[in-house]
Amino acid sequence: DDDCIDRAWSKTDCYFGGSFDIPAEERMRLDRAYCRIDRDGLRRCLSPENDEGGKARYRVLRARHVSKATSINIYSPAGSLVHDDEGSTILLQSKPFSSGEDRGKEPATTTRVRAKLIIDCTGHESRLVLKDDRDSAPPPGYQIAYGMLAKLNEDSIPDKTRCGPYDKDAMTLFDYRTDHFPPDSLEASKAETAPTFMYVMPLNDNRVFFEETSLVARPAVSFRECKDRCRTRLEYLGITVEDIEEEEYCYIPMGGPLPARDQRVVGFGGAAAMVHPSTGYHLCRA
Repeated sequence: DDDCIDRAWSKTDCYFGGSFDIPAEERMRLDRAYCRIDRDGLRRCLSPENDEGGKARYRVLRARHVSKATSINIYSPAGSLVHDDEGSTILLQSKPFSSGEDRGKEPATTTRVRAKLIIDCTGHESRLVLKDDRDSAPPPGYQIAYGMLAKLNEDSIPDKTRCGPYDKDAMTLFDYRTDHFPPDSLEASKAETAPTFMYVMPLNDNRVFFEETSLVARPAVSFRECKDRCRTRLEYLGITVEDIEEEEYCYIPMGGPLPARDQRVVGFGGAAAMVHPSTGYHLCRA
């Protein structure tokens, strides 16, 4: 549905120069469109208020669960999540407004929700899904990223259709180049051992989202390292940041023990220790 798309790019670019004898300036252009989800639009499309017939398949609740698994299909506090032959009943607690004009107007309330199946998408540190400790598993790797929504100073830039080497009409998915580090330097050595890439999402006019990402590493690359590499890369490319509207710190564990068997709650994504490093998108923040 077009109402769920915030911005779309008709082409997607990648840069892998400096590896396998690929020239640093060589661009790989994918004949694939890329889009950014409008999370508010998606919620409106899925909610009953957007369905004139009242037959929406999804109901969106501003609430959180209060349960914690203490054993297989046993939860605390007692009665907060109960399974039976026909499904499950879970207790949800609404989130009161904690800031703004509506602060304190709406107290927290509890709602019991009946479901055929509960799917847990709360992430790697789930409180509903227990991990299997009967088999040993290697420790997880980590995807770490530092991102910023920036306003650029383009006063001295004659071509406003580009920011540095990046085409504003394209979404740059990967820029793995390391030519912004001096050859044989400590920084270049660290980037070779634990590589990171730049993700560039041009939004409108001089607003661009940049993100420096470690796809997966064990041990994790630090947020500080990603932030420093991001700033070094932008400076080398002649991209001047005038203002930072928002910063993002991304932490996604990769791997680890699988969920214990025989659980009625089905883990999904991080809660199931099944996250693909190339699809680490967080929809509620997309």
